[in-house]
Amino acid sequence: MKSEPDVPPPEDAVSFAPEEFGLVYSLIAHSSRRIAARSKPGLKVTGGDDASVAGQARGAALGDAFAPVRERYEGDPVSYHSAVHRMVALAKMMRSSRLDEWRRVTKEGVAVHGAVLAAAATVRLTKNCEFDEGEFLEEVKRRASGHE
Repeated sequence: MKSEPDVPPPEDAVSFAPEEFGLVYSLIAHSSRRIAARSKPGLKVTGGDDASVAGQARGAALGDAFAPVRERYEGDPVSYHSAVHRMVALAKMMRSSRLDEWRRVTKEGVAVHGAVLAAAATVRLTKNCEFDEGEFLEEVKRRASGHE
């Protein structure tokens, strides 16, 4: 798959300092809460029988959620797209029950152990925009134990 010149494919996403990626996570979490708060109760966005309409609606909501990250990396498309790739891969990992001991759901959102964010900031991505589960979990454990 060919990408735009300044858009790295997932496997070439740059790494971030754990603190910086933690800030990216926080920006998206806050933005997502604002989006959720402004949605109307009982209103369900679907595309009926048209999957592309539903996909466009989800894409628009994600675009809104990533707006603060886009602003942070304005003029630096490589960092912006790398942050997006890493957040997508982290979201995929978060759906796994393997991370249950490293996260908890609160009224404010999902609280994630710093070791998870540090791993997401640095572990190499696959071309499918995923982390290798074994490598990711090993890095989380290593960072959580203080052996950095």
